Amino acid sequence: DIGGALLTQDLANFLQKKGTQIKPRYTFKKKFINTDGQELMQLIDLSSQVKDTHPNYANWSQLEIVREMKEDFLSVSEPEPLQMKLSDNARIASYELPDGTNLQLSAYERQHIAEKLFLNNGGDMPEGSISGFSGVHQMIVESISKSDIDIRRDLFQNIILSGGTCNFTGFQKRMEKQLPEVSPQNVRVKVLGSFDRRFQPWVGGSILSSLGSF
Repeated sequence: DIGGALLTQDLANFLQKKGTQIKPRYTFKKKFINTDGQELMQLIDLSSQVKDTHPNYANWSQLEIVREMKEDFLSVSEPEPLQMKLSDNARIASYELPDGTNLQLSAYERQHIAEKLFLNNGGDMPEGSISGFSGVHQMIVESISKSDIDIRRDLFQNIILSGGTCNFTGFQKRMEKQLPEVSPQNVRVKVLGSFDRRFQPWVGGSILSSLGSF
């Protein structure tokens, strides 16, 4: 599984190694206080009231926060593969968790997990890369190559990004660069991505289910 769930778990493991605690939303309540014209947030701890929460729900709640962070904050290097080292502190960016915790990650830290989508296990890759996986761009070309020969050209011109994992910053530009490199030379490759791509699986499913022929 090289889907979004795997990358979400990878990000959760990475944050755990950094010592970041992910607090589920049900374990606290926010209260905003106006002090001298400045609005300050006060966190009210509710963990003692929800201590009997099932571990599965607690884990799911934490992963949902990590998933949101993954889709909104992570990125892929564009247009070239990642070259920076983990010690590189260039381009620090901040992300605020629901409990107000502010995380600061370097460009490498924001990119190294998403790079699994494009490269296999080898070279300067993060620990836990997928052995034998040649990249999502290669997977797309292989899938189109197994379809009817008469529709392959149309498929190459209508590659649609769909789902939250495609929301990574730079994902579309990276696809537009690497897909032509592994595609047949006589075809035109077009990658389409809407601003609401994270919701496209649900939109497509609702349209399909509303059809009378479904």
